Amino acid sequence: MKILIAGATGMVGQALVKALEADHTLVLLGRDPLKLKQCFAKHTAIGWQAFLDTHNPLDDIDVVINLAGENIGEGRWSVARKDLIISSRVNATHTLATACAHSANKNIRLLNASAIGVYGRSAQPDQIYDEQSPISNPPKDFLSTVGRAWEEALAPAEQAGVSVVKMRFGVVLSKNGGALAKMLPAFKFGLGGPIGSGQQSFSWVSLHDLIRAITWLIQHPEITGPVNIVAPEWVTQRQFAKMLGKILHRPAVLPLPAAVVKLQFGQMGQELLLNGIAVRSSVLIKHGFEFSYPKLEGALDHL
Repeated sequence: MKILIAGATGMVGQALVKALEADHTLVLLGRDPLKLKQCFAKHTAIGWQAFLDTHNPLDDIDVVINLAGENIGEGRWSVARKDLIISSRVNATHTLATACAHSANKNIRLLNASAIGVYGRSAQPDQIYDEQSPISNPPKDFLSTVGRAWEEALAPAEQAGVSVVKMRFGVVLSKNGGALAKMLPAFKFGLGGPIGSGQQSFSWVSLHDLIRAITWLIQHPEITGPVNIVAPEWVTQRQFAKMLGKILHRPAVLPLPAAVVKLQFGQMGQELLLNGIAVRSSVLIKHGFEFSYPKLEGALDHL
Protein backbone atom coordinates (compact mmCIF):
# COMPACT_ATOMS: atom_id res chain seq x y z
CA MET A 1 0.00 0.00 0.00
CA LYS A 2 0.93 3.62 -0.39
CA ILE A 3 0.36 5.38 2.93
CA LEU A 4 0.56 9.08 3.77
CA ILE A 5 1.40 9.92 7.38
CA ALA A 6 0.93 13.43 8.77
CA GLY A 7 2.72 14.12 12.04
CA ALA A 8 5.46 11.53 11.54
CA THR A 9 8.08 13.26 13.72
CA GLY A 10 6.13 12.83 16.97
CA MET A 11 6.58 9.92 19.36
CA VAL A 12 3.76 7.88 17.81
CA GLY A 13 4.65 8.91 14.27
CA GLN A 14 8.27 7.81 14.49
CA ALA A 15 7.28 4.43 15.89
CA LEU A 16 4.62 4.01 13.20
CA VAL A 17 7.03 4.79 10.35
CA LYS A 18 9.42 2.18 11.70
CA ALA A 19 6.62 -0.39 11.87
CA LEU A 20 5.30 0.26 8.35
CA GLU A 21 8.32 1.07 6.23
CA ALA A 22 9.32 -2.50 5.40
CA ASP A 23 5.96 -3.40 3.84
CA HIS A 24 4.56 -0.14 2.48
CA THR A 25 5.49 2.92 0.44
CA LEU A 26 5.36 5.92 2.76
CA VAL A 27 4.79 9.61 2.07
CA LEU A 28 5.42 11.87 5.06
CA LEU A 29 3.63 15.20 5.44
CA GLY A 30 4.63 17.92 7.87
CA ARG A 31 5.47 21.54 8.51
CA ASP A 32 9.18 21.08 7.83
CA PRO A 33 10.03 18.73 4.93
CA LEU A 34 13.76 19.19 5.59
CA LYS A 35 13.32 17.87 9.13
CA LEU A 36 11.29 14.99 7.77
CA LYS A 37 14.09 14.15 5.33
CA GLN A 38 16.65 14.28 8.12
CA CYS A 39 14.58 11.90 10.23
CA PHE A 40 13.43 9.61 7.43
CA ALA A 41 15.92 9.86 4.59
CA LYS A 42 14.51 7.07 2.42
CA HIS A 43 10.89 8.27 2.34
CA THR A 44 9.17 10.95 0.28
CA ALA A 45 8.64 14.10 2.36
CA ILE A 46 6.29 16.97 1.57
CA GLY A 47 5.41 20.20 3.35
CA TRP A 48 1.87 21.41 3.94
CA GLN A 49 2.14 24.27 1.46
CA ALA A 50 3.36 21.99 -1.31
CA PHE A 51 0.54 19.59 -0.43
CA LEU A 52 -2.03 22.40 -0.73
CA ASP A 53 -0.53 23.54 -4.02
CA THR A 54 -0.79 20.06 -5.56
CA HIS A 55 -3.89 19.24 -7.57
CA ASN A 56 -5.61 16.22 -5.99
CA PRO A 57 -2.54 15.22 -3.92
CA LEU A 58 -4.10 11.98 -2.65
CA ASP A 59 -5.08 10.37 -5.95
CA ASP A 60 -2.44 7.65 -5.62
CA ILE A 61 -2.70 7.19 -1.85
CA ASP A 62 -4.45 4.18 -0.32
CA VAL A 63 -4.47 5.16 3.36
CA VAL A 64 -4.03 8.50 5.12
CA ILE A 65 -2.96 8.43 8.77
CA ASN A 66 -3.25 11.79 10.50
CA LEU A 67 -1.33 12.23 13.74
CA ALA A 68 -0.71 15.96 13.37
CA GLY A 69 -1.28 18.26 16.32
CA GLU A 70 0.55 20.42 18.85
CA ASN A 71 1.69 18.53 21.96
CA ILE A 72 -1.12 18.96 24.48
CA GLY A 73 1.05 18.38 27.55
CA GLU A 74 3.84 20.88 26.90
CA GLY A 75 3.43 23.95 29.06
CA ARG A 76 0.52 25.71 30.75
CA TRP A 77 -2.60 26.33 28.70
CA SER A 78 -2.57 30.02 27.98
CA VAL A 79 -5.26 31.38 25.67
CA ALA A 80 -2.76 31.43 22.81
CA ARG A 81 -1.59 27.89 23.51
CA LYS A 82 -5.13 26.54 23.66
CA ASP A 83 -5.87 28.18 20.33
CA LEU A 84 -2.76 26.53 18.87
CA ILE A 85 -3.68 23.10 20.27
CA ILE A 86 -7.09 23.26 18.63
CA SER A 87 -6.12 24.92 15.36
CA SER A 88 -3.16 22.57 14.72
CA ARG A 89 -5.54 19.61 14.89
CA VAL A 90 -8.57 21.09 13.19
CA ASN A 91 -6.69 22.67 10.28
CA ALA A 92 -4.67 19.53 9.48
CA THR A 93 -7.69 17.26 9.81
CA HIS A 94 -9.98 19.45 7.70
CA THR A 95 -7.31 19.76 5.00
CA LEU A 96 -6.79 16.00 4.79
CA ALA A 97 -10.49 15.21 5.03
CA THR A 98 -11.21 17.60 2.15
CA ALA A 99 -8.39 16.12 0.07
CA CYS A 100 -9.70 12.60 0.72
CA ALA A 101 -13.17 13.70 -0.36
CA HIS A 102 -11.76 14.87 -3.71
CA SER A 103 -9.39 11.97 -4.28
CA ALA A 104 -9.77 9.98 -7.49
CA ASN A 105 -9.22 6.87 -5.37
CA LYS A 106 -12.74 6.15 -4.12
CA ASN A 107 -11.42 3.46 -1.80
CA ILE A 108 -9.08 5.79 0.08
CA ARG A 109 -9.24 5.48 3.87
CA LEU A 110 -8.56 8.07 6.55
CA LEU A 111 -7.33 6.97 9.98
CA ASN A 112 -7.43 10.09 12.12
CA ALA A 113 -6.00 10.47 15.61
CA SER A 114 -8.29 11.66 18.37
CA ALA A 115 -8.33 11.13 22.13
CA ILE A 116 -10.56 9.64 24.82
CA GLY A 117 -10.89 13.14 26.26
CA VAL A 118 -13.66 13.63 23.71
CA TYR A 119 -16.05 11.85 26.12
CA GLY A 120 -15.57 14.55 28.74
CA ARG A 121 -14.84 14.03 32.42
CA SER A 122 -16.88 11.33 34.16
CA ALA A 123 -20.15 12.35 35.75
CA GLN A 124 -20.04 9.23 37.94
CA PRO A 125 -16.87 7.73 39.48
CA ASP A 126 -17.75 4.22 38.22
CA GLN A 127 -18.87 5.26 34.73
CA ILE A 128 -17.25 3.36 31.85
CA TYR A 129 -17.19 4.66 28.28
CA ASP A 130 -16.97 2.70 25.05
CA GLU A 131 -17.46 3.60 21.40
CA GLN A 132 -21.25 3.58 21.80
CA SER A 133 -21.12 6.21 24.54
CA PRO A 134 -22.12 9.72 23.47
CA ILE A 135 -19.37 12.27 23.39
CA SER A 136 -19.62 15.33 25.57
CA ASN A 137 -22.24 17.74 24.19
CA PRO A 138 -21.77 20.51 25.03
CA PRO A 139 -18.10 19.98 25.89
CA LYS A 140 -17.48 19.76 29.63
CA ASP A 141 -13.86 20.91 29.61
CA PHE A 142 -11.02 21.89 27.29
CA LEU A 143 -10.10 18.31 26.38
CA SER A 144 -13.62 17.51 25.24
CA THR A 145 -13.72 20.83 23.36
CA VAL A 146 -10.57 19.79 21.51
CA GLY A 147 -11.93 16.32 20.82
CA ARG A 148 -15.23 17.53 19.38
CA ALA A 149 -13.61 20.14 17.14
CA TRP A 150 -10.99 17.61 16.00
CA GLU A 151 -13.54 15.00 14.99
CA GLU A 152 -16.00 17.48 13.50
CA ALA A 153 -13.23 18.53 11.09
CA LEU A 154 -13.59 15.09 9.48
CA ALA A 155 -16.98 16.09 8.06
CA PRO A 156 -15.86 16.66 4.42
CA ALA A 157 -14.56 13.08 4.17
CA GLU A 158 -17.51 11.52 6.00
CA GLN A 159 -20.05 13.41 3.87
CA ALA A 160 -18.26 12.20 0.72
CA GLY A 161 -18.52 8.58 1.84
CA VAL A 162 -14.83 8.13 2.64
CA SER A 163 -14.00 5.34 5.09
CA VAL A 164 -13.01 7.22 8.26
CA VAL A 165 -11.68 5.79 11.53
CA LYS A 166 -11.57 8.05 14.60
CA MET A 167 -8.71 6.60 16.63
CA ARG A 168 -9.30 7.71 20.21
CA PHE A 169 -6.02 7.25 22.07
CA GLY A 170 -5.71 6.73 25.80
CA VAL A 171 -2.57 7.79 27.70
CA VAL A 172 0.27 6.36 25.62
CA LEU A 173 3.00 4.74 27.72
CA SER A 174 6.56 4.95 26.44
CA LYS A 175 9.80 5.58 28.28
CA ASN A 176 10.91 7.78 25.37
CA GLY A 177 8.16 10.39 25.61
CA GLY A 178 4.73 11.34 26.87
CA ALA A 179 3.41 11.09 30.42
CA LEU A 180 5.52 8.12 31.56
CA ALA A 181 8.82 9.68 30.49
CA LYS A 182 7.98 12.77 32.56
CA MET A 183 7.13 10.68 35.62
CA LEU A 184 10.14 8.37 35.53
CA PRO A 185 12.83 10.67 37.00
CA ALA A 186 10.85 11.32 40.19
CA PHE A 187 9.88 7.68 40.57
CA LYS A 188 13.44 6.45 39.99
CA PHE A 189 14.57 8.61 42.93
CA GLY A 190 11.77 7.28 45.11
CA LEU A 191 9.92 10.60 44.97
CA GLY A 192 6.85 9.42 43.06
CA GLY A 193 3.38 8.76 44.32
CA PRO A 194 -0.31 9.33 43.73
CA ILE A 195 -1.49 12.62 42.25
CA GLY A 196 -4.35 14.41 43.94
CA SER A 197 -6.86 11.94 45.38
CA GLY A 198 -5.36 9.14 43.33
CA GLN A 199 -8.87 7.87 42.62
CA GLN A 200 -9.15 9.33 39.12
CA SER A 201 -9.36 6.71 36.36
CA PHE A 202 -6.29 6.16 34.21
CA SER A 203 -6.98 4.64 30.78
CA TRP A 204 -3.70 3.78 29.08
CA VAL A 205 -2.13 1.87 26.21
CA SER A 206 1.47 0.88 25.59
CA LEU A 207 3.08 2.50 22.56
CA HIS A 208 3.80 -1.02 21.31
CA ASP A 209 0.09 -1.93 21.30
CA LEU A 210 -0.95 1.45 19.92
CA ILE A 211 1.24 0.91 16.86
CA ARG A 212 0.00 -2.66 16.53
CA ALA A 213 -3.60 -1.41 16.67
CA ILE A 214 -3.01 1.17 13.94
CA THR A 215 -1.34 -1.37 11.64
CA TRP A 216 -4.18 -3.79 12.40
CA LEU A 217 -6.77 -1.17 11.47
CA ILE A 218 -4.98 -0.66 8.14
CA GLN A 219 -5.56 -4.34 7.46
CA HIS A 220 -9.26 -4.22 8.43
CA PRO A 221 -11.04 -1.80 6.07
CA GLU A 222 -14.42 -3.01 7.30
CA ILE A 223 -13.92 -1.04 10.53
CA THR A 224 -15.05 2.58 10.48
CA GLY A 225 -16.11 5.21 13.00
CA PRO A 226 -14.82 5.62 16.55
CA VAL A 227 -12.22 3.14 17.83
CA ASN A 228 -10.93 3.50 21.39
CA ILE A 229 -7.29 2.44 21.59
CA VAL A 230 -6.83 1.67 25.26
CA ALA A 231 -5.68 -1.45 27.11
CA PRO A 232 -8.42 -3.69 28.55
CA GLU A 233 -7.29 -2.94 32.10
CA TRP A 234 -7.84 0.60 33.30
CA VAL A 235 -6.61 1.55 36.76
CA THR A 236 -6.81 4.42 39.19
CA GLN A 237 -3.96 6.89 39.27
CA ARG A 238 -3.00 5.56 42.71
CA GLN A 239 -2.83 2.00 41.35
CA PHE A 240 -0.67 3.24 38.48
CA ALA A 241 1.76 4.95 40.84
CA LYS A 242 1.96 1.87 43.08
CA MET A 243 2.66 -0.42 40.11
CA LEU A 244 5.30 1.89 38.65
CA GLY A 245 7.05 1.98 42.01
CA LYS A 246 6.91 -1.80 42.22
CA ILE A 247 8.43 -2.26 38.76
CA LEU A 248 11.22 0.23 39.55
CA HIS A 249 11.76 -1.25 43.05
CA ARG A 250 11.20 2.17 44.58
CA PRO A 251 8.69 3.49 47.10
CA ALA A 252 5.79 5.38 45.52
CA VAL A 253 4.10 6.94 48.50
CA LEU A 254 4.87 10.66 48.23
CA PRO A 255 1.63 12.32 47.12
CA LEU A 256 1.45 15.31 44.82
CA PRO A 257 -1.42 17.34 46.31
CA ALA A 258 -4.11 18.69 44.02
CA ALA A 259 -3.41 22.23 45.22
CA VAL A 260 0.22 21.96 44.08
CA VAL A 261 -0.83 20.56 40.69
CA LYS A 262 -3.26 23.43 40.13
CA LEU A 263 -0.71 26.02 41.24
CA GLN A 264 2.09 24.66 39.06
CA PHE A 265 0.18 23.58 35.96
CA GLY A 266 -3.14 25.44 36.08
CA GLN A 267 -5.96 24.12 33.92
CA MET A 268 -3.63 21.69 32.16
CA GLY A 269 -2.82 20.01 35.47
CA GLN A 270 -6.47 19.87 36.48
CA GLU A 271 -7.61 18.16 33.29
CA LEU A 272 -4.60 15.95 32.49
CA LEU A 273 -3.58 14.93 36.00
CA LEU A 274 -6.53 15.35 38.36
CA ASN A 275 -9.39 14.30 36.08
CA GLY A 276 -9.76 10.94 34.41
CA ILE A 277 -12.19 8.56 32.71
CA ALA A 278 -12.46 4.78 32.42
CA VAL A 279 -12.63 3.73 28.78
CA ARG A 280 -13.15 0.34 27.15
CA SER A 281 -11.85 -0.65 23.71
CA SER A 282 -14.94 -2.58 22.62
CA VAL A 283 -14.46 -2.35 18.84
CA LEU A 284 -10.92 -3.73 18.76
CA ILE A 285 -11.75 -6.60 21.09
CA LYS A 286 -15.01 -7.42 19.28
CA HIS A 287 -13.13 -7.75 15.98
CA GLY A 288 -10.43 -10.00 17.42
CA PHE A 289 -7.52 -7.67 18.15
CA GLU A 290 -5.34 -9.04 20.94
CA PHE A 291 -3.23 -6.73 23.09
CA SER A 292 0.35 -7.77 23.77
CA TYR A 293 0.14 -5.94 27.09
CA PRO A 294 -3.44 -6.03 28.37
CA LYS A 295 -2.38 -5.45 31.98
CA LEU A 296 -0.41 -2.57 33.42
CA GLU A 297 2.21 -4.66 35.20
CA GLY A 298 3.24 -6.42 32.00
CA ALA A 299 3.36 -3.16 30.05
CA LEU A 300 5.49 -1.35 32.61
CA ASP A 301 7.78 -4.34 33.05
CA HIS A 302 8.31 -4.46 29.28
CA LEU A 303 9.07 -0.74 29.16
